[in-house]
Amino acid sequence: MVAITAYCHCLLQLNTDMRPLWLSWLTLAGFTLAFLILGNSEFLLYAVTLSILIALVQWSNRRLSYPAGVLWCFWLWLVMHMCGGFVHIHGVRLYDVILVPLVGAPYHILRYDQVVHAFCYFALGGLLKTIVTALVAPGTSRYGIALLTLLTALGVGAVNEIIEFGAVAAFGSEGVGDYYNNALDNVFNAIGALAALAWRVPRRPGGGSAL
Repeated sequence: MVAITAYCHCLLQLNTDMRPLWLSWLTLAGFTLAFLILGNSEFLLYAVTLSILIALVQWSNRRLSYPAGVLWCFWLWLVMHMCGGFVHIHGVRLYDVILVPLVGAPYHILRYDQVVHAFCYFALGGLLKTIVTALVAPGTSRYGIALLTLLTALGVGAVNEIIEFGAVAAFGSEGVGDYYNNALDNVFNAIGALAALAWRVPRRPGGGSAL
C-alpha cells in the first residue's frame, strides 16, 4: 500500500503528458498480476505485446509529443481492454456482453468487444496520424495524410488479428471468436480509425522524419 501511494505521488509530480503512459504501465502490471493469480497463462502473450506497444509509444512520444488527449485515450483503451477479459457479469465475460441488441446472430451487434475495438483504433489512429504527419513530405495534402493514417491503422489491425490467432494456436483459446467476430473486429477497427482522422495534429516546420 505504501509503494502504491508513493507511486501515485510520483505520478502527480510528472509532466501531465507523461501521466497516461505511466498509468498504462501501472494498469498493465496490476492486471498481469491478477491474471497470473487466476492461472491465465494465455494473458502472458498479450502482456508481452502490450508492453512492447506501451514502450514504443513512450519512446516515440519523446520525439513526437503526441496530443495529450490521444495519450489519455490510449490509457483508457488499455483499461477497457483489460476489464473486457477480467470482469464477468452474471458469469459472462465482459467482452461478450451485448450492450445494445442492434443486430442478432450471427453478428451480435453491439457487443462490448466491438466498442473497445472502435475506441482502440480511435486512440491508435491519433498516434498514427501524429507519426504520419511528422514523416510525410512538406506540402502533402491532408487527404494524403488521412489515407496513409487509415491504411496504417488497418494494417496494425491485421497484425493484431495474427497475434490473436497465435493465442488460439498456442493456447487453444476460443475467446477470440469465429469468422464473423474476426471480420467485425476489422469493421469496428475501421470505424475507429475513420473517427481518429478528426484528431488535430500540428505539422512540424519543414516536415520530414522526427523519429
